[in-house]
Amino acid sequence: MRTEVGYAGGDEIDPTYHDLGSHAEVLQVHFDRKELTFEHLLGLFWAGHDPARNGRGSQYRAILLCENEAQLDEAQRSIADLERRLHEEVRTEVVLGRPFYRAEGYHQKWKLRQRRALFAEVASHFDSEEELLRSFTATKLNAIAGGNMRTSEADALLRQLRLSNTGRELLQREGLGPSHARGPNR
Repeated sequence: MRTEVGYAGGDEIDPTYHDLGSHAEVLQVHFDRKELTFEHLLGLFWAGHDPARNGRGSQYRAILLCENEAQLDEAQRSIADLERRLHEEVRTEVVLGRPFYRAEGYHQKWKLRQRRALFAEVASHFDSEEELLRSFTATKLNAIAGGNMRTSEADALLRQLRLSNTGRELLQREGLGPSHARGPNR
C-alpha cells in the first residue's frame, strides 16, 4: 500500500494548494486488492474521523471518493451499518468517479519531510524524489513520523526497511526508532 495527498471532489481542473476552488484536500490510497480489502480500508476511514460532522468548509470537508460502482455500493452499505450503530446521520460525502489531482511535491509525505535529515538520508537510496515519494518505505516512515502506527507494527516495519546505519541513527535521534515509535496502543 502507498499513499498520495491531493485534491478532489470539486469541479475545477488542475487545482493547486493556493487555488483549490471547490475541491477538498484528500488522501489517495493505492492498495493491492489481494492483500487488503476495500472493506478494511472503509473501517480505517470511518475510525479516522467523526462521520457525523462534515468538517470545516469545502477544503477540509469529509469526503470518500470511490473509483467504481462496487466500491460505492460497499461504502453505502457501510454507512447504513454505521448509522445504525451510532444512531446518527453520517454526513461524510460519498461520491463516485471524481478525478484526483496530485498535490504539489512539497505536500507529499509531509510528516517525514519535517525530519529533514532523515528525509535526505532515505531519499539518497532512491534514484529520484518521485520514486521515493511513491514508495512503500516513504509511506510507512511518514505514518511512523506522524504517530499513526502502533509501536509493535512500527518496530517490526523498521526492522524490515533495511535502512543504513545513518538512517537508523537518525530514527533513534528523532525518537522514531524501534520501541520509540509514537502512536496508539503502545
